[in-house]
Amino acid sequence: MTALLRVILVIALLCLSMAVHAGGAKIWSGEELYYTCAACHGSKGEGLTPRHAPKIAGLEAWYLERQINNYKAGIRGNHPGDLYGSQMILFARTLGNDDEVVQLARYIASLPRTPARQTIKGDLGRGGEIYATCTDCHGQRGEGNKDSDAPRLAGTDDWYLASQLRNFRAGALGYSDQDRLGKQMADSVRNPLIDDASIMDVVAYINFLGTDDSTSKR
Repeated sequence: MTALLRVILVIALLCLSMAVHAGGAKIWSGEELYYTCAACHGSKGEGLTPRHAPKIAGLEAWYLERQINNYKAGIRGNHPGDLYGSQMILFARTLGNDDEVVQLARYIASLPRTPARQTIKGDLGRGGEIYATCTDCHGQRGEGNKDSDAPRLAGTDDWYLASQLRNFRAGALGYSDQDRLGKQMADSVRNPLIDDASIMDVVAYINFLGTDDSTSKR
């Protein structure tokens, strides 16, 4: 699917969602709200790589709420270098109020979490060494830490993690002063600067953390 077709799809879904919301005072459940998301992220939140939409099933509700609200506010996805993020702004702004954001986030968090496919190969030993600098926030096994506002990484699509690390490095993420946590991530990627080889190694290691093998080999 070309970028133009993706944009057309997003606009069509946006118009549909706005029309549905305008139809009355119905209170929408998280499952009903998710219908719009399913076009890109899949009916079970499994993600659709051809649409550059990552697996989101099982992500923490608190993290989803934060990022949806960041998209709504335009402090995420509003950089010209983040095409796919700009599409998320359109989706996020179809949500009418805070309650709908909460309900949608809770529904996505309830979807079954499954291991991510391996699409990137890297040096696991070196990746583990790099990831050691991430454990204070994201946990030894990529399990995340709400107290640190750090989401779970294990089980996230490796190609998506690589893409986001590159976006942080390029300034397409964490660019807004209102996005304190995003700026923190951007700083951690730039200082010291993480090169492409390092990105491949660390995301391969994070992908490994989301597998049964990572438990048996420790």
